[in-house]
Amino acid sequence: MARQRRPSKDRAPKRVRGIEAEAWQDVDRDLFERLRAVRLEIARARGVPPYVIFHDTTLRDMARLRPTTLEALRGVKGVGERKAADLGETFLAEIRGSS
Repeated sequence: MARQRRPSKDRAPKRVRGIEAEAWQDVDRDLFERLRAVRLEIARARGVPPYVIFHDTTLRDMARLRPTTLEALRGVKGVGERKAADLGETFLAEIRGSS
């Protein structure tokens, strides 16, 4: 029986690459990286993995939408009332500082 070759991992299908490109459309990458640093600092202080604080997709949306109020931040997918109250001002300060 002939073995089937698996596609190489470095060759993502075009559809996947297109979706990935869409995920980064209009994202301020510098702001995204700063938000990741804030997230990492909080995660280390709390002893949890960074994704528990916010997922990358949420940080990308923050870097794309650049909310400046808690109300606007709650409109970002992945930010609920609890996280907005707990973490919102910290992330908003970083966003406001980048303007």
